[in-house]
Parts: sequence; C-alpha cells; structure tokens
Amino acid sequence: MAHGNSGGGEGSCLSFSCGCLTGGCLTGVLILSLSVLLFAYGYQVGLINHPGSYAYVRVRGEEMRPTIRSGDVVLVDRNHYDPERKPVKRGDIVWIEPTPEMEREGRFLLRVAGLPGETVSFDASGEMRINGKPLDGFPRTAGIIYRTTGELAQPHSLRTNEFFLIGDNPSYWSDKRAGGVIPMKNLRGKAASILFPPNRIGSLYPSDD
Repeated sequence: MAHGNSGGGEGSCLSFSCGCLTGGCLTGVLILSLSVLLFAYGYQVGLINHPGSYAYVRVRGEEMRPTIRSGDVVLVDRNHYDPERKPVKRGDIVWIEPTPEMEREGRFLLRVAGLPGETVSFDASGEMRINGKPLDGFPRTAGIIYRTTGELAQPHSLRTNEFFLIGDNPSYWSDKRAGGVIPMKNLRGKAASILFPPNRIGSLYPSDD
C-alpha cells in the first residue's frame, strides 16, 4: 500500500533535514529574496511615490570605484537640485551630462569637490587643494592625490553655478575627460543609493541624518 509523504519526510525539499536550505540552495533563496525586496523598494520609490522623478542608472566605468563599481545599478533623484529644493553640496555624487571638452558619450557619475566661488589648485606633489586647503569632508577621497595635466593644473576660480567634480578612483582621473569644471546645467540629478547587486544595496551617504 502506498504511503503519503509527510512535510517532514526525507523526500520533502522544504525540510531542513534534507539539506535543501543549506549551502548553494540557501544562497539562491537569499538572492531571490533580496531581488524581490529590491524590486519592491525600487517600485515603491520610483514608480509609486515619485513617478518620473527617479532614474535607474547602470554604471559603466570605474571612475567612482570603490564607492560605485562598474555594473552597479544606482538610484538617481533627477529633481533633487530643482529650484527651491536642496543645494549642491560638497561630497554629493551627481549624475552629469558630459561637456564637449570631456570627449565622452553618455551620462555618468562623479563627486562634487569644489563649489561656486572656491578656487581649485594642485600643490607641488599633485594633491588637490580647495581654497588652499587639502580636500576633505567625505570618505575615501580625503588625502588622495589627484594629479592632472594641462589647463586643470593651473588654479581655477569657480564661477557662479560652476562645480569641480572628481571620481573616487584617482587612477581614472588623469585629465579633463574624467572630471573637472562642470556647469550647473549639466547636472542631471543626485545619486541616492545602490540598488544592485544585492550585496551592495544601501545609501551612498551613510552619515546623512
């Protein structure tokens, strides 16, 4: 006579005793769960709460490594810098439209280092200075030596609505194609958080209130 297989039997894949929820199988379950949460978070933020206000950017390039890596998917608030909203701050990671001088195609992410009215210069060792002082105020970039060539090696006083942008990876920041002076009109939004891959999900500003 045939016997039914109980939920706790050896043939049940849902049984902890069969080992299905250990090792690689457990990893798969966790990844699936995180992917569902990621989808729900992105859907809630971008399509329900603020339809049309957010962009989902897949990063191509290593300018912002290790903060942001090639292949990461980043949530960008496209309206963050609209009039009567928040000002651009040093340390913000911004989504920009490249200038013709940058000789590159497609929008990408960089970090704000210099603000309007400030002077950006480089000392004899190549270290970036803002108003004569070493760059500081946000993690991973303080004390890093950003070397440059040509016109950017000379002190530059930023005009109204001009910003000086850099990448967190100094090895990719060697000339004006990878950063430098960018007008406000080329800023397309502020990067808010990493949405993918699951092991890197989180805010890009952990110290924010």
